[in-house]
Amino acid sequence: MTTIHLESYGVRVELQDENNKKQYRYLSPNKFKELVLRDTKFDSGLLPVGTLSYQRTGSGEKIALLRPDQVVKVKYNNNKVDGAPVVFDFQVPLPPLVWIYEVNSNRLLYSTKVFAIGKETITDNTMLYNAPFSNVHPNGEVCWGTAGNLIDKPFKSLHGMSNLPRIFFLSPFNEDLFNNDSNGPGTRMLNWFKAYDGKQEFPYSELKPYGILSEVLHGKANR
Repeated sequence: MTTIHLESYGVRVELQDENNKKQYRYLSPNKFKELVLRDTKFDSGLLPVGTLSYQRTGSGEKIALLRPDQVVKVKYNNNKVDGAPVVFDFQVPLPPLVWIYEVNSNRLLYSTKVFAIGKETITDNTMLYNAPFSNVHPNGEVCWGTAGNLIDKPFKSLHGMSNLPRIFFLSPFNEDLFNNDSNGPGTRMLNWFKAYDGKQEFPYSELKPYGILSEVLHGKANR
C-alpha cells in the first residue's frame, strides 16, 4: 500500500509491503509533480492568437490573451430620467489589453478579467492597470450584462475565446460600475468617450496600477 502525505516542505510517500514493513521516501514538490505528470497527457486544442499563458487547473482551465492597442467603435447607453435609452456612438483609442478567462471542466466560462498595460514588451513582471471601462469591476472582473446570453454555452475549443473582446466592445457601455474613484480615468465614462472620440492615442498617464502579471495570473493580486 502506498500513502502520500503532503507536508509544508515536500511530499512524504509511505510504502507498506505485505509484511507490514514500511519504507519512506521524501520528494520535493517539483519532483512529485514530475512523477505524477510523467504519464499524464492532455491536449489544450487550438489556442487563440495572442495567447500569453495557458494553465490547467483543478477546476478547469485558465488562459490569458494579449490584444494590441487599437481604435474601436463603441456604444454608450444613456438612460434618460423617463427611462427611455439613448445610444451614442464613438470611436476611441484603447491601450493593449490582457484578457484572462477561466472555464470549468466542461469549458463553460465562469470568469473574465481584463487589464490594460503600457506599450512595453510584456513579461511576468509587467504592471497591469485597471481597465478604463465601465462594465468592469475594480478587480478586473467583466460584467457581461445581457451579452452573457451569447456566451452561456461551453466552448468546443478555446480558440473561440478570440471572439470575446469583440463581443465586449459591441455591447453598449453604461454607468453601472463606473465612478470617479474606481477603475478608470478621472471622468465618467460618457464624458471620457466624448473627450477621446476620434483620437488615435490612448492617454496612458491616466491608467491606475493594479498588480504585476505573474501575481494576477496566480491569484495573488486580488483586491
